[in-house]
Amino acid sequence: MTLKYVLLPYLFAASIVIGIIALVIIVVCAIKDRKKVFPLSVDVTSQFDNSVLISIDERMKAIADMLKAEFKPKPQVNHKASLCGVWTNIDDSMRYYITPRGGFYVLYIEYRYQPEIPGKTFVIRCSTSNPDDSDIFFADGDTLLTLAYSHETDRIYLADSGEELERYEVHELSDIDSLAPESVDFDINSFIDSTEQ
Repeated sequence: MTLKYVLLPYLFAASIVIGIIALVIIVVCAIKDRKKVFPLSVDVTSQFDNSVLISIDERMKAIADMLKAEFKPKPQVNHKASLCGVWTNIDDSMRYYITPRGGFYVLYIEYRYQPEIPGKTFVIRCSTSNPDDSDIFFADGDTLLTLAYSHETDRIYLADSGEELERYEVHELSDIDSLAPESVDFDINSFIDSTEQ
């Protein structure tokens, strides 16, 4: 065997030992430098003024209060409840009755000047495409209607027909007929009662 192959394991072992020694020296030097920069026992009151400590404490309390307010569970608002009541289009040819029915809301459309056309019933659902927009609703029945509610004007905009609906109570027509209970498949008084509550 040549001398080269005999010394190779010894050289390898020596390089590992030298590497370990160098690593120990680096760690010891780092610990000494750290003790110089960050002494183990720090007297906070001697390094900082009390006013600075009070200011930091106040800021920490303000941040904690802000975080509590931010992550506090917000009350669940039922936006569909603001739709309840009797609505009418501009010429009062159609009336829209919205009422709660158990855990959901129902829209019934009455065709006032065409009694041969039966009314339509829909279930109102919140927008799933944009859940952050709480004023867009879908009425799901034999067709799908899209409703947009404005809190400022208290009107409903029907996207499909382009009509604006206003509440029956504020609709101003001199020849408004009384509600026709026989044309509706459920009690209209439940709609009127639900809007008065």
